[in-house]
Amino acid sequence: MAPVMVVSVIVVIAVLARFLWLVFRARNPYRLSILAYTIFGCLVVFYYGLLFGAAHFISRYLAPLTPLLILAAVTVLIDLARRLGHRGPAVASYLGSSALVLSMLLLLRFVIPDLHPHLHFQVVDWVEENLDKETWVGAIQTGTVGFWHDRTINLDGKTNPEALRTRLEDGDVLDYVVDSDIVYLADWVVIVGWTDMGNQRFSSNFEVLVEDRDNNLGVLRRIGSGRPPAAE
Repeated sequence: MAPVMVVSVIVVIAVLARFLWLVFRARNPYRLSILAYTIFGCLVVFYYGLLFGAAHFISRYLAPLTPLLILAAVTVLIDLARRLGHRGPAVASYLGSSALVLSMLLLLRFVIPDLHPHLHFQVVDWVEENLDKETWVGAIQTGTVGFWHDRTINLDGKTNPEALRTRLEDGDVLDYVVDSDIVYLADWVVIVGWTDMGNQRFSSNFEVLVEDRDNNLGVLRRIGSGRPPAAE
């Protein structure tokens, strides 16, 4: 773990501990609700941080903890200002302004070109450049490509009950893909491994078209459907 992350974790734990101590010491009528929220937060961090195994999803799954962390930070900041006496307001203003500026900078990094490349937009670019709007595309993660290409079928089951049912019953969606209208599969490069999963029916219907490990892009094409002009 990077040093900055270690320091951040320590600061968050310290602020939450101080916040809970202040809440219970003051016998706040909402203390049990806050305690329940904190326990929920600990369980979320434990599961998604230690058991889930997909670091790129961690920010969205921890988002529900934002109100708790903001409340804790503001409460501890006010407590610190009181303890510092006449210097308190100045220190609180400085820390609050610094936090606001930091938040704005962290948000702005997403709109600066090439500074924070999107993890899935290479899939969108390939689909937009090589396929027409009428072509059915399948993807494990469809949040991005599905926004730009209407004929996209979700395969991880998050937004497709049929795919979820198939995964639960069969363990994968390979036969589901073969029986569907999907002509291309486009996602991260790991998707090319589907042809090596031992499903002869799938392997005889789909072939690897793109395996770009540098850009984390994999594309499979239904055999006999024809290669897109731009991919020749």
